[in-house]
Amino acid sequence: MHSFIKKSVLSAFLIFVMSFSVQAEKLSLEDLYKAAVNNRDIVKSYAAAKNQADLEKKIQKGDFYPSLDAEYKANKLDESSMFENEENSEFALSLTQNLFSGFKNKKEYEISKLDYSLSEYELQQIKQDISLQVASAVLNVYQADAKKLVAEDAYDSYKTKYENTKLQYSVGVAKKRDLLTMKVEKDDAAQNLRRAENELEKALNSLKRITGRDLKFEDIGFNVFKDMPAFSDFENYKKTMLKKRADILSLKTSLDRADASKDLAKAAYYPKVDLVLAQRFYSDEYNAFDSDTEEDETRIQLKVGINLFDGMKKYRRIDQADMEKKKTYHQLDELKSELFTELENLILDAETAIKNLEVARSGIKEAEENLRITELAFDKGVATASDVLDSIYYLSRARNNEINAEAGILLTWFKIRRLTVDYPGI
Repeated sequence: MHSFIKKSVLSAFLIFVMSFSVQAEKLSLEDLYKAAVNNRDIVKSYAAAKNQADLEKKIQKGDFYPSLDAEYKANKLDESSMFENEENSEFALSLTQNLFSGFKNKKEYEISKLDYSLSEYELQQIKQDISLQVASAVLNVYQADAKKLVAEDAYDSYKTKYENTKLQYSVGVAKKRDLLTMKVEKDDAAQNLRRAENELEKALNSLKRITGRDLKFEDIGFNVFKDMPAFSDFENYKKTMLKKRADILSLKTSLDRADASKDLAKAAYYPKVDLVLAQRFYSDEYNAFDSDTEEDETRIQLKVGINLFDGMKKYRRIDQADMEKKKTYHQLDELKSELFTELENLILDAETAIKNLEVARSGIKEAEENLRITELAFDKGVATASDVLDSIYYLSRARNNEINAEAGILLTWFKIRRLTVDYPGI
């Protein structure tokens, strides 16, 4: 019994530890991306549009099957004639199978499949856009937290200097002017800290909105930001972009759709051939199946029809399809030109951000050394309080410059990844 209790306690402890470890697990960038895709209404809207296109494809496929129709007619004449009773009725069943229509059914089905592909690309594109939104929002939280830490350190430094100066003033070593200067800077640092805390909260709220999840700062993992990314060259990015971007693939599909629409318009030049099997029941009463007067007829028809003139509409539809293709070509060329320019500019941004980071990190070392020397000089009475305060400010600015440079590199990297569709889950 005692052994059983020990095993039960041990099992309960292990379950507690495992559940705690699961709860403590941080959400990665990919986890947050998946949450956004699953929760956002705009994604669900595009998914519904894709389902609509799939249904339309199934509808068009139904044209390949025969059509079964039933019809009932009840007639009332002012008087009977040699061929028709005053009261009569007719019931007919007809089975119609299209044999030829200039490949109209085939082209309509092909267009429905292309429309389905277009809706799929639209869904992919919104997911790709969301991937950049999530990455940017997580980066904003990371950057806001880093700046909050800088603001906290700056406030602590100002507060420490103020307290030390206050003690020095109380024993007559420091001047009141130095004390007042320290107090002003300490209060200003407190305001900066509150603004930094507010920016972090706002960044977190934006991330909640984008992902559709109620998040806390502790829930988010920032491992992806530990190391600065490496960039490739323009040609490699360009090849990947042309293969994977949904908007480019969508316009290429639209070109195929324009060709299919032109073939569909050409179907109007051909005759339409239908095979009809009909069963007809006729009666001199309103009941078409009245046994005393009922007559029935079975008929097989081969119906051939062709349009001879429709106000030139068939020609205009072909011209319209040609114009649609021409328009799409221009849109595709314009999109490629825009994307290539954006890619070139992002690579330039990356180069600039990398250089800025090198300068910022060098600036931190210089600012730290400057603060150390200034503090020693102030303690010896050589430097003023303003000199110390300026040194603290310069260090905070250098650290913020490093944060901004790192964020610039990461944001540029995310934008290039979006441009080339290099995101998890896409």
